[in-house]
Amino acid sequence: MKLKEASHFFDIPLKVLLHLKEKGLLHDPLEELELSNLSFMRYVWKDKFVMRAAMVKWSKKKRLKFCEQAELTKPESYAFNRFMNASANKKKIYLKQVAQEISFYYKLPKPLALNIAKRMRWKAYRTKKTLASASLPQVG
Repeated sequence: MKLKEASHFFDIPLKVLLHLKEKGLLHDPLEELELSNLSFMRYVWKDKFVMRAAMVKWSKKKRLKFCEQAELTKPESYAFNRFMNASANKKKIYLKQVAQEISFYYKLPKPLALNIAKRMRWKAYRTKKTLASASLPQVG
């Protein structure tokens, strides 16, 4: 079975399977043992209890960083960059303006575009705040 077929069959993102292939854990086409392992993995993959137990050993700071660094979708990335570039250029940008742009360029409903714009504005704010605090001289 090819990786793309396995992705659909086991309901595991192709990106994850390709990552495992790069690490040398899977082959393309998949071998019999790998199919058996993926069959097990599909149950573990979406189990919140397992994910929570795996991350409980991490510090709160590491968990927050992990969540912050999740890959963004194209509309999210666009909105995040608009807010970051506006602040870097000392220009004011409005939430509704970014939401309209997302709605237009990515053909998304306006409520969804507004939700994305709000989340990315907040993410840009936190990022700028983190960068600013990191650049301050340490006292003590």
